[in-house]
Amino acid sequence: MFLIEINIGLNIAAKLNSIDSYPCLNYVDLIKNKEPKMEGPEFVLIILFLFVLPIVFTAMWMGHKKEMAKANAKLDNSEKQGLKEELNGVKKRLEVLEAIVTDKKYQLNEEIASLRVVDK
Repeated sequence: MFLIEINIGLNIAAKLNSIDSYPCLNYVDLIKNKEPKMEGPEFVLIILFLFVLPIVFTAMWMGHKKEMAKANAKLDNSEKQGLKEELNGVKKRLEVLEAIVTDKKYQLNEEIASLRVVDK
């Protein structure tokens, strides 16, 4: 008889210790081996944390990812624009160099310089 009372006491203590993290549960219901009842604000909070908040946070995260993708696309466009401007600058410099090389005075000066090297 004494062992049975200790066993029952330990079972109740174990049940009470396991529900410390659930303040919305009723200790009396657990002692009477009834199903715990969730009523009122506790139930609303549990539903809020289990369903509503994950949906809201997921939507916010997806929106952030879309904004970052747009920002990266704009950055890519600005990089492309910078490369186009650099290419145009190089083309202009090439045109100037071509004009200098194809100029008759330049060719004449090169021929004179080559003759001077041969004469020495």
